Amino acid sequence: MKVCADTSFIMKLLVSEPGSVTAAGLYRHLNRPRLPFTQIHQMEVESALAQKAFIARNNGAKKDVVRREKAAGIAKLETWIQKSLLIETEIRWLECFDQTLKFLPLQSEKLGCRTLDLIHISIAICYQAELFVTCDERQAKAAKAEGLKTRLIDIS
Repeated sequence: MKVCADTSFIMKLLVSEPGSVTAAGLYRHLNRPRLPFTQIHQMEVESALAQKAFIARNNGAKKDVVRREKAAGIAKLETWIQKSLLIETEIRWLECFDQTLKFLPLQSEKLGCRTLDLIHISIAICYQAELFVTCDERQAKAAKAEGLKTRLIDIS
């Protein structure tokens, strides 16, 4: 089965945070599919890891602890790429962005989706995913509206 995940799901597989146990369980249940990993995913994962470090530092965490946790997330990401659990995937970005522009106005106004959320949906469509996995309720609703079979991970 071709499964596509947004960055929120991938992050839950890489670092311990609310919803990680549920995400890992679904990933195992789906027989550990190889997930497409685009430049958008790469940028968002690196940004999310840096943001986690920023928040931890601002909440009083020690610099060496923050560095270790960030390094562990990056190391796990690199391992997943080396083991082909995350597959570096080229996307025809013009096609993807054109796809996004078709439903962006409606889904943004109706559900409050952000552009990157909708780009992830377009990536799944362009990848011809049979299942789209996310931890974002609005994104899940938009993906379903665009015809994608979708699984939402509850992080509450």
